[in-house]
Amino acid sequence: MKRTLIHTIITKKKLTLAHNESGVASIVFALMLAALCGFVALALDVGHLLMAKAELQRTADAAALAGAMGLLPYIDTGTPTPNWSQGQSTSHTIISNAANQVDDKAFSGTDGTVLYG
Repeated sequence: MKRTLIHTIITKKKLTLAHNESGVASIVFALMLAALCGFVALALDVGHLLMAKAELQRTADAAALAGAMGLLPYIDTGTPTPNWSQGQSTSHTIISNAANQVDDKAFSGTDGTVLYG
Protein backbone atom coordinates (compact mmCIF):
# COMPACT_ATOMS: atom_id res chain seq x y z
CA MET A 1 0.00 0.00 0.00
CA LYS A 2 2.81 2.39 0.88
CA ARG A 3 4.54 1.57 -2.40
CA THR A 4 1.36 2.32 -4.37
CA LEU A 5 0.94 5.65 -2.59
CA ILE A 6 4.53 6.71 -3.41
CA HIS A 7 4.07 5.57 -6.98
CA THR A 8 0.85 7.62 -7.26
CA ILE A 9 2.54 10.75 -5.83
CA ILE A 10 5.48 10.44 -8.25
CA THR A 11 3.11 9.94 -11.17
CA LYS A 12 1.09 13.03 -10.19
CA LYS A 13 4.30 15.12 -9.96
CA LYS A 14 5.35 13.99 -13.44
CA LEU A 15 1.91 14.81 -14.81
CA THR A 16 1.97 18.18 -13.09
CA LEU A 17 5.31 19.02 -14.73
CA ALA A 18 3.99 17.88 -18.09
CA HIS A 19 1.05 20.29 -17.85
CA ASN A 20 3.13 23.23 -16.66
CA GLU A 21 2.89 25.92 -19.38
CA SER A 22 4.66 28.79 -17.65
CA GLY A 23 7.49 29.17 -20.23
CA VAL A 24 5.44 28.83 -23.41
CA ALA A 25 4.89 32.55 -23.87
CA SER A 26 8.61 33.27 -24.05
CA ILE A 27 9.14 30.55 -26.67
CA VAL A 28 6.25 31.83 -28.79
CA PHE A 29 7.56 35.40 -28.43
CA ALA A 30 11.05 34.34 -29.54
CA LEU A 31 9.69 32.54 -32.60
CA MET A 32 7.46 35.46 -33.54
CA LEU A 33 10.32 37.93 -33.08
CA ALA A 34 12.53 35.87 -35.40
CA ALA A 35 9.78 35.76 -38.03
CA LEU A 36 9.15 39.50 -37.68
CA CYS A 37 12.86 40.26 -38.11
CA GLY A 38 12.88 38.13 -41.26
CA PHE A 39 9.93 40.02 -42.74
CA VAL A 40 11.52 43.39 -41.92
CA ALA A 41 14.77 42.33 -43.60
CA LEU A 42 12.85 41.14 -46.66
CA ALA A 43 10.95 44.42 -46.86
CA LEU A 44 14.20 46.40 -46.69
CA ASP A 45 15.83 44.27 -49.39
CA VAL A 46 12.84 44.55 -51.73
CA GLY A 47 12.72 48.31 -51.14
CA HIS A 48 16.40 48.63 -51.97
CA LEU A 49 15.92 46.50 -55.09
CA LEU A 50 13.08 48.70 -56.33
CA MET A 51 15.07 51.86 -55.62
CA ALA A 52 18.10 50.55 -57.55
CA LYS A 53 15.86 49.50 -60.44
CA ALA A 54 14.31 52.96 -60.59
CA GLU A 55 17.74 54.62 -60.58
CA LEU A 56 18.97 52.36 -63.38
CA GLN A 57 15.85 53.06 -65.43
CA ARG A 58 16.23 56.81 -64.84
CA THR A 59 19.82 56.68 -66.07
CA ALA A 60 18.88 54.66 -69.14
CA ASP A 61 16.05 57.06 -69.98
CA ALA A 62 18.30 60.10 -69.51
CA ALA A 63 20.97 58.56 -71.73
CA ALA A 64 18.43 57.72 -74.43
CA LEU A 65 17.02 61.25 -74.39
CA ALA A 66 20.48 62.82 -74.45
CA GLY A 67 21.52 60.55 -77.31
CA ALA A 68 18.42 61.50 -79.27
CA MET A 69 19.08 65.17 -78.66
CA GLY A 70 22.69 64.68 -79.77
CA LEU A 71 21.46 63.43 -83.13
CA LEU A 72 19.71 66.72 -83.94
CA PRO A 73 22.57 68.73 -85.45
CA TYR A 74 22.48 66.85 -88.75
CA ILE A 75 25.59 66.37 -90.85
CA ASP A 76 25.02 68.18 -94.11
CA THR A 77 26.02 65.79 -96.85
CA GLY A 78 23.35 66.73 -99.35
CA THR A 79 20.72 64.65 -97.53
CA PRO A 80 20.32 65.29 -93.80
CA THR A 81 22.01 62.48 -91.87
CA PRO A 82 21.86 62.21 -88.06
CA ASN A 83 25.15 62.77 -86.28
CA TRP A 84 25.53 59.27 -84.80
CA SER A 85 28.91 59.82 -83.17
CA GLN A 86 27.74 62.96 -81.39
CA GLY A 87 24.59 61.18 -80.20
CA GLN A 88 26.65 58.32 -78.85
CA SER A 89 29.15 60.55 -77.06
CA THR A 90 26.33 62.64 -75.53
CA SER A 91 24.66 59.48 -74.31
CA HIS A 92 27.90 58.21 -72.73
CA THR A 93 28.43 61.58 -71.06
CA ILE A 94 25.03 61.36 -69.37
CA ILE A 95 25.62 57.76 -68.26
CA SER A 96 28.99 58.66 -66.74
CA ASN A 97 27.59 61.74 -64.99
CA ALA A 98 28.26 61.80 -61.24
CA ALA A 99 24.56 62.34 -60.52
CA ASN A 100 23.69 58.93 -61.99
CA GLN A 101 24.63 56.46 -59.29
CA VAL A 102 23.32 53.28 -57.70
CA ASP A 103 24.57 52.47 -54.20
CA ASP A 104 27.00 55.40 -54.48
CA LYS A 105 28.75 53.76 -57.42
CA ALA A 106 28.94 55.68 -60.68
CA PHE A 107 28.27 54.02 -64.01
CA SER A 108 30.86 53.62 -66.71
CA GLY A 109 29.21 53.03 -70.05
CA THR A 110 31.77 53.65 -72.76
CA ASP A 111 31.29 50.46 -74.74
CA GLY A 112 27.69 50.98 -75.85
CA THR A 113 26.53 51.79 -79.33
CA VAL A 114 23.69 53.93 -80.57
CA LEU A 115 21.21 51.86 -82.54
CA TYR A 116 18.32 53.09 -84.57
CA GLY A 117 15.25 51.38 -85.86
